[in-house]
Parts: sequence; structure tokens; C-alpha cells
Amino acid sequence: MAGQSGVNRLLVVGSSVTEGHPETIGGANVLMGKLLDHLNTRPDIDFLFVKANRYPSALRSLLSVLFKAWSSRSQWDLVFVNVSQRGLVLLFPLLAIMSALLGKKWAMRAFGADALEVLENTPWKGLLKWCVKRSVLVGMETHALVQDFSGYTQQTYWIPNVRDEVAGAFSVKKTYQKRFVFMAHVKRSKGIFDALRAFELLGAEYTFDFYGPIAEEACRKLETHPSYMGVLDPSEVPEVLTQYDGLVLPTFYEGEGYPGIVIEAYQTGLFCVSTQWRSLPEIVEEGQSGFLLPVGDPEAIAHCIRSLDEEQFERMRNFIQGYRKKFDSQSVHRGLVDRLIKA
Repeated sequence: MAGQSGVNRLLVVGSSVTEGHPETIGGANVLMGKLLDHLNTRPDIDFLFVKANRYPSALRSLLSVLFKAWSSRSQWDLVFVNVSQRGLVLLFPLLAIMSALLGKKWAMRAFGADALEVLENTPWKGLLKWCVKRSVLVGMETHALVQDFSGYTQQTYWIPNVRDEVAGAFSVKKTYQKRFVFMAHVKRSKGIFDALRAFELLGAEYTFDFYGPIAEEACRKLETHPSYMGVLDPSEVPEVLTQYDGLVLPTFYEGEGYPGIVIEAYQTGLFCVSTQWRSLPEIVEEGQSGFLLPVGDPEAIAHCIRSLDEEQFERMRNFIQGYRKKFDSQSVHRGLVDRLIKA
């Protein structure tokens, strides 16, 4: 149980995957589910979860969260707000103000890599900074953001994107089969067209499949592409990943933090071919867990993959077996929740 100076009644707010709605399958929403899975294993915690994307209308969802938080105010001591860009601007400060009025504590975790830009460009920047400074915990996904936000509060911590370790992923020796996969929202900024061009250059010797919801109209034509395998339920992802050797994600998405699919790939033993973009250099160890290439360069992707051989493949798998532990869901969330209840 939490000590007298701590709390063990949490109101947890965040967006999560909605069954039957593939558009809600994304890294932040899947990660929210991992936190809830951990909380359900903690008999020392009483928590209430409020889903921030319950309705298609953002306004209706916001009002629903505020109503639920207020109506359940006698059941929680600390609200933990898990937000992406829009939530950081509006949902987080509103819940922080409510908590202050009620004499309760608040904490925040921001997904992605754009939290500082959001804060600095918000019309109510002063209010948002006040909310951040008085948070008992501020969780940031990247080391760069931890450094940036440490100027506002010393209660800033690194909370990386995480996934569950996959049992047996390394129990059997795996040989290099030249099989590659893309898993993400299928849109231009995630690099799908660069990936497809790279494998056109590589030819039939290599296998390339891609999965994910079609996220923009410009990619609608890819629904009939022979390499498009559709949308997976998050629970299906690890098993499907084990059928491949490497993940290809040549992203240049503006809000990119630590892509969840990169972490998922590590947990299943795959290396990653990605880009020198945003925070990816923090999690892709060059030549050990993967490769970082220039943005918008399918020729570089093809050249990199063509140069791989069995020896390097085995060497990277050996490295990833240990490296993946820093992104293990249970250990990271245990540390996070322990900090919250001591706040």
C-alpha cells in the first residue's frame, strides 16, 4: 500500500484502442492498454480509468472526461493524464485546474516528440507551464524532451514507449530469410511509398508485406496492392512479426517519438531499418539493433538491405535480445506507478 504521504487511488485518463475501430489502433493507444494491464496486476492500487476517445466527437469526449472526473472526485486522490498533442493543449490543463480546485494532485505523460513545440506555441502557454510546474510527475517519451522539460520541473522522468517481452522469441535459432515488413498507419509520412520503391529495386529475391489502417486518401489505392495484408488486432502483432526478419519504417512523421512498432519489433527479435529522424537515433543502435538512413531515399534502403548477410543478422539478433529489456512493459510501468503512489 502507499505510505501516508503518498496516494493509491488514481484516476487514469487516456485514449485507448476501441474494438471494431481500426482507426484507433496506434502506438499511444496501444501503450495506454499496456499501462492498464499493469495496473490490473497491482492489488496495492485502486484506479478508475476514463477513456478520452470514447466518442467520435472530440468535444463530446472532452466533456465526458470532465464530467466523469468531477462526478467521481471522491474516489481518487491523483489524476494521471496521458495525452498526445491535442490533449496536452486542452485536456491536461483542464484536469489540472479541476484537481487544484479540489485540493488533489495531478501528473502527466506526453506521447510523441512534439510536446515542447506544443507548449511553446499554445496561446495559453503561461497556464500550461503552470500546470506542468506543479505536476507531481511529468513523463516524457524521449531523452531530449526530458532534458527540455527539466527546465520547468525536476519531476520530469523518461517513460519510453514499451511493449511486452515475447516469450520464446529467441529460444530457437533463426536464419535470415530476407523477409521484411512495414506495420504502421499507412500514410505518406510513415514512408510507405519509399519502402515500396526500395523493394521494387531489390526485386523478387526479397519479401515485403505491409499492414495497417489506410490513414489518408492518397494511400487508398494501396488497399489493392498485392503486398498489403490489411489491419491487425494489436494482440496479433507479435505472432505476425515473428514471420519476418526485419521491420522497415522510413518515417518522416512530424510527431514521431519512439514508434511503438519499433519496440514491438525488438521484443520479437526483429531489427529495424528506419530514418535519421526526430528521436529515432535514441532507440536504434546503428548496425546493432538496426540502421538509420536519410529521409526520402529508397535507394539507400535498398542498398542497406542488399548488404545484409546471415552473420550480421545473427549478430544483431544477439544484441537485440538484451537491448529489448529497457523497453519491457512490466518493468517500466512498475517504476512509473511506484513513483505515482509515492508522489
